Amino acid sequence: KFMSLYSGDNNYLMALWPRYTKEGKVTSFHADLAAGDHMAACSKAGPWDPSHSLRGAGAWRGADGDLIWNLGDETIVRHPVTKSDPPWTKAAGPKIGEHIYLRVKKQVRPWAEAVGAADAKVLLAGLQTWNWARGELDARLLLGWIVSAMMGGALAWRPLIWITGDKGTGKSTLNDWLEYLFGTHGLVRASDATAAGIWQSIEFDSLPVALDEVEAAMDNRKTETVLNLARQASSGGLILRGGQDHAGVEFTARSCFSFSSINIPPLAPQDRSRLAILELGKLPDKAAPPLKAEALHELGSKLRRRILDLWPQWDARFAAWREGLATLGHSARTADQFGTLLAAADLVLEDKTPTPKAVDKALGEWGM
Repeated sequence: KFMSLYSGDNNYLMALWPRYTKEGKVTSFHADLAAGDHMAACSKAGPWDPSHSLRGAGAWRGADGDLIWNLGDETIVRHPVTKSDPPWTKAAGPKIGEHIYLRVKKQVRPWAEAVGAADAKVLLAGLQTWNWARGELDARLLLGWIVSAMMGGALAWRPLIWITGDKGTGKSTLNDWLEYLFGTHGLVRASDATAAGIWQSIEFDSLPVALDEVEAAMDNRKTETVLNLARQASSGGLILRGGQDHAGVEFTARSCFSFSSINIPPLAPQDRSRLAILELGKLPDKAAPPLKAEALHELGSKLRRRILDLWPQWDARFAAWREGLATLGHSARTADQFGTLLAAADLVLEDKTPTPKAVDKALGEWGM
């Protein structure tokens, strides 16, 4: 058991709790002494709750407004006042503040060099090749969801989107793009999933979830439970589930959800208010979108770097877009939803936080 705790590092155990032979050589370690010291350390640390203390893969917000990104095999910390290049430091260990960042599957690395707005504009142009009902606005909202989904656990609100369109509108290709952008282990994607299966896959991660072919059916109970999970995830709700031996299981969902289908099932008001519905029309021709898998994977890395570079501006950008929507009469929940999407797109597309006048002008042009 001790060997598994220390990743098989027997030398470390032998150095701290050496067991000597008659000749004075160290050949193993005192398991009983090690156990006693570990129990004493646990007693000193006091009780803890893994549902609140463990953080898996994805981005998180630190106590001082830091952006903490668990990349699977290492964790980087972007301090709001850091001006170094790159603007982050590697965490010395798994524990940062009150949280322990788990070692999980390796995630896409942020680009090594500083990134401007040009790459995000390339991605936006690619997303505009689909036939969106609201043109550039829908493409921008999808870009905002992609950026929001990368920031995941660092956000106060995680927006939900539903992409809908008939056959031949490019939904499957669009979901492939998402997988390329987020990387093999950076997106939970499924075409037939239950809420239990999703939260067991997410566990302590803040990774995004993309669900394909969520069609309306005679029995929508499974869809309703998935929507309930997505609803809880948008605001970081605590999920309680029964476990083996009558022991309850707790976890806090902090993932952005994307749904896609031909038809949207009946939605409760509390679900519809949390959704940005993006409608697709028939593609004008059968030409493939201009970006390929390798280019999209690179863009995913560059978006992460852009987020890290401009993270100190995030709160101000979100406040600017949220206030603009609230001024126009949108409800608090709608302002949170679309304010996050628009601010996230703005973060990667523009170098500076927009003025109230610029926000009002853009919202007016988009009919919001």
